[in-house]
Amino acid sequence: MEEAEERHQVEIKVYKQKVKHLLYEHQNNIAELKAESAVSLKLAQDDHKSNEQDLRKNKRSLKVELKEQELSHEDVVKNLKKGHDEHVTKLRQDFERQVKEIESKYDKKNEGA
Repeated sequence: MEEAEERHQVEIKVYKQKVKHLLYEHQNNIAELKAESAVSLKLAQDDHKSNEQDLRKNKRSLKVELKEQELSHEDVVKNLKKGHDEHVTKLRQDFERQVKEIESKYDKKNEGA
């Protein structure tokens, strides 16, 4: 009977050691997972920050490019208006010259008549 009791005590001791070992492994696994997740989070944050900086840089360069295009378009419009004004002035001068010629011819005709 004592032998069975001793064996039972040994089995309990072995069982406790196994539980202790499993608990230790479990705690190790948790610590590893925490460390891995911390590293993953840090990498993701760094990646996000880098992407955000790139986007800000792109936004700035696009704003500059847009401003340059706006100025360029303003110049084109200004040049077109200037050309148009010059053309209209030339047409008006031609028209006035033709009117004077016609008036002169008319006056000469009337003088002769």
